[in-house]
Formats: sequence, structure tokens, C-alpha cells
Amino acid sequence: ALVYRLMRLLTHCYLFSLSCTGVVKKFTRFFQLTCVGWSGRNKQELSPNVVEMTQRFNRTSFWAISVILQTQNLKLRVEVLAQFIRIARKLHDFSNYHGMLAIISALRHVSIDRLTDTWSRISRADRKHFEILSKYVPEGDGHQLLREKFEAIQLPCIPHLGLFLKELTYIDVANPIENGVEPESRIMKMNNILRLIRWENTTNAR
Repeated sequence: ALVYRLMRLLTHCYLFSLSCTGVVKKFTRFFQLTCVGWSGRNKQELSPNVVEMTQRFNRTSFWAISVILQTQNLKLRVEVLAQFIRIARKLHDFSNYHGMLAIISALRHVSIDRLTDTWSRISRADRKHFEILSKYVPEGDGHQLLREKFEAIQLPCIPHLGLFLKELTYIDVANPIENGVEPESRIMKMNNILRLIRWENTTNAR
């Protein structure tokens, strides 16, 4: 039963990695990002792929939380939790930051964090890897760490989309389109963000 459960974890996260790649590769025209329409009423029409990737992130996090909490046997729960940490580490090794942070966000959730008996049985090595990966959570210093990582990262990479959506929103608010005219400052700042996301054009050409 344990082997079957862990194999399901590995399979799901592998499929998550592949499906995220497919969604990100749809951002070839980038209008779905620059229109900043993913939070409005018409988000499904304006930014369907942004919405899809965000929802997939949330579904994966909720799924990981559910799997851990539904494992009643303490020994099995320790194994499942440790396996999620190893999966997150592997996603990080593959430069899949979107998938890695979906798992790490789940493990940092209050419902998982309070499982002190389970965490106390996690090996020192796994705990250390979890703490290292938790530094990438885009809160406080994590935001800057992610930003610096994406500036220097080797392709291919699946970035954490939430980081860029936050920055694009700031740009949109500070440089609004007026009377249908897009300010030059907005275009320049938007392009600086899109340059970091344009990684898939390179990988598609190979």
C-alpha cells in the first residue's frame, strides 16, 4: 500500500511538470500577461492560460495537503511527507520552480505544520532540504531570491508564474494605459519581465 501511494505521488508530480510545460509554452504572444486581465471578470477570455496555470498550482497544493492528512498511520504519514520533500527537491533540480513551490506551499500550510509528531520523525537531511527550498517562497526575502535566481538561471526552466504576475500588476498600477495609449515606461518595464519568461522560445527552437 505504501509503495502504491508513493508511486502515485511521483506520477502525479511528473505529470504536473509536463502539463505546466505545456501551459507555459502557450504564452507565445504574451498578451495574456501584459493585459493584466487574470484577476478581472473576463479573466477566462483575456488570460485563460494564466488562470489555468494558477489553478493547477492551487489544485496540486490542496492535493498534497489532502494526501498527507488522509494518511492516518503515523509511520506511513512520515514516509509520505518525506517523499513530498524529495519530490520538491527533484522539481527544483529540474528547474521547475512552479511545481516545487506548489509542493513546498502545501508543506508549509498550517494544517501540515501542526503535525509536530510527524515532523519530529523526518530525517535531518530531509528537514534541511525542506528549509532550503522554503527560502524560495515569494514572501519577504524569498521574492528577491527567486528574482535573482531567474536572472541567472540556465535554460530550460519553468518559472514560478506568481512572482511575475505580482510584478506585472505593480507595473500596470504605476503606469496605466490612458485613452488607449500605452506609456513608454510601461512598455519598457513589461518587456523586462517578459524577457525572463521568454525561455520557452529558446527551448522550442532546439
